[in-house]
Amino acid sequence: VTWCMLEISTAERQKLIDPLCANQFRETILNVQTNFEELFDDADQPLSFAYYHFAFFLSAVYLPLFAMSSALDAGIGDAAYWVTDVVSGFIVCLQAIFVVGLRVLAESLSAPYGANVDSLSVLHYITHTWEMSNRIIGAIERDIVDPKTEETMCLGACLQHKMRQEEIQEVNKEFIVEDGGTHHESTESSFNRSPHVTK
Repeated sequence: VTWCMLEISTAERQKLIDPLCANQFRETILNVQTNFEELFDDADQPLSFAYYHFAFFLSAVYLPLFAMSSALDAGIGDAAYWVTDVVSGFIVCLQAIFVVGLRVLAESLSAPYGANVDSLSVLHYITHTWEMSNRIIGAIERDIVDPKTEETMCLGACLQHKMRQEEIQEVNKEFIVEDGGTHHESTESSFNRSPHVTK
């Protein structure tokens, strides 16, 4: 960030960019710095101890007790109800998956920028942006346009624009819509069909 600020100041001092453009660059760089600070602040915030403790408590205490309760309710011998037992076993599996998922989620939230598949790839984005910036910086600079040539091009563009406006005014005078007449052609279409206009 400091290097970018120095480059902007150098370019502004050498009259390579105007002050307005320099201020826009500074605001953009400061916004990027603020976003990075927010990312690091989110990573430094510890996960709520109550949530983390509750997830491990469910894994260590609730799941075994729930499984034992379902197993004791299962019938044997003549009192066997296979449908009830299968449904109870399915519910136990769902409870285990849900609770273990909460615990894994707590671990992922405690390290959001890790190397796991579901982690945020902030470092990858930074590296990619750095590589693309190096490509732009290392590219061959084009020749600077001669100020006189640039001034001539601007004058030619202004002259063409002025001539176009005059031709449009002439076409508007020729195609005035009369009351009850049949000449209802638009200005733009009439101008495009005018023999005076060279495309």
